[in-house]
Amino acid sequence: TCCNRSTPLSRHCPMADICQARAQNRTHELPRKKNTTSVKNLPLYWLILEQADRCRFRQK
Repeated sequence: TCCNRSTPLSRHCPMADICQARAQNRTHELPRKKNTTSVKNLPLYWLILEQADRCRFRQK
């Protein structure tokens, strides 16, 4: 690209004549920041059952 949000160079842009943001004088608003998703911390459970020579393992 030839421009970005902090330094729009719309006079050098090949799409300037059809740019809606430039026509509405809104180039400072674009591109919009994406919303970040929060990471959930979930508890981790382990279950180990031992019987004689067998062992069962379960993780949830």
